[in-house]
Amino acid sequence: MEGKTIEELKKEYRNRRVKRIKKIIVTLVILLILTPTILSVFLIFRVSDLEYKMNNLIKKSEDYKLTNKEKNNDTYHANENATSDLKKTDSTGNTDINKIFLTFDDGPSTETNKILDILKKKSIKATFFVTGKEDEFSKKIYKRIVDEGHTIGLHSYSHIYKNIYKDKESFASDLKRIKDLIYNTCNTNSVFFRFPGGSASHYINNNLKEYVNVLNENNLQYIDWNILSPDISDRKISKEKMIKKIIDDTGLYNTSVILMYDSPKYPLVKKVLPKLIDQLKKDNKLLPIDEDTPKIRHKEI
Repeated sequence: MEGKTIEELKKEYRNRRVKRIKKIIVTLVILLILTPTILSVFLIFRVSDLEYKMNNLIKKSEDYKLTNKEKNNDTYHANENATSDLKKTDSTGNTDINKIFLTFDDGPSTETNKILDILKKKSIKATFFVTGKEDEFSKKIYKRIVDEGHTIGLHSYSHIYKNIYKDKESFASDLKRIKDLIYNTCNTNSVFFRFPGGSASHYINNNLKEYVNVLNENNLQYIDWNILSPDISDRKISKEKMIKKIIDDTGLYNTSVILMYDSPKYPLVKKVLPKLIDQLKKDNKLLPIDEDTPKIRHKEI
């Protein structure tokens, strides 16, 4: 067989080269077509993932804001429904006239010992509606409240509305946790309960009877308030206006149950408390809540 001529070899080389170039061009074309498609699919999934994460963040943010607003707005509006049959109508010596009950919600906190120090110095007993905290610092505060003669009430373990008021079982479970914690820490059975948000809270909806039945099964009575510390709705209020508002409000009732917060978020409480106590003591009896305290309730069943 004769060898290929130079021209034939050149032709074969050109053909192979053309084929390679065609393959490269086809590959590039395919890549140019697929790349945007792949990127589009990737971006769609990425955007979807980001939207999901954003929605979760927004939901968490709303839950966080709601948890804080629950204490301000919901509690504030619930106060408008307070029972009014204890309002002063005369000065005929009604035994309930001039009885005032200082109550502090949401502790223990870094403020509790400061509040207790003031109460001790002024020889005043008050009531603390506490939440559940397992650390040693908080347990010492629970014990101090009881040891110094104050009334310790239950205010739920978690104070998370959506969990507590999810259903009767959730409410009962949360109640058991705080009840057991206080008993095991202080060797005392608390007999008073304050609903987070008050008994008229819209988070309770139509389930109040079920929740009250749970309280009854645990030998607990619920009590709300008829005077709300004004710093709860107005963080910028002055000490003088805060004291005056509370004093003025106590003039409306035979029995005044004042709600204040035991929380570093409400620093005015410890600042006004000494002077407030001095003024309240002039014409009133300051007492801790007990079995004889008229049950101030926003809503009855």
